[in-house]
Amino acid sequence: MKITAQPSDSNIMQSIIDVIGFILFFVVQIARSIYQAVLPRSYRSLKDVQGEIALVTGGGGGLGRLLALRLAKLGATVVLWDVNTQGECVSGRLEKVLSICIS
Repeated sequence: MKITAQPSDSNIMQSIIDVIGFILFFVVQIARSIYQAVLPRSYRSLKDVQGEIALVTGGGGGLGRLLALRLAKLGATVVLWDVNTQGECVSGRLEKVLSICIS
């Protein structure tokens, strides 16, 4: 004779609740994604970095340089940190763009 375990009612209810919770979570995430895709960029709130201090690692070139220039244009005090000696060129550009440079 083979003995099989019967699922209890609480296990079945918990499984149903888990499935319903997953479906609700999934629907909310899809609606949120659609809302963000349709919302114009001008209505999205961006963090105000004016007057903030921003540390940019790898500011000597590439993405770090572009990020440093963008943050400086937005009014942040930019601190460049790079092992590349060419990083001085970027601080010179920041000085020319904003006429403010802290050495």
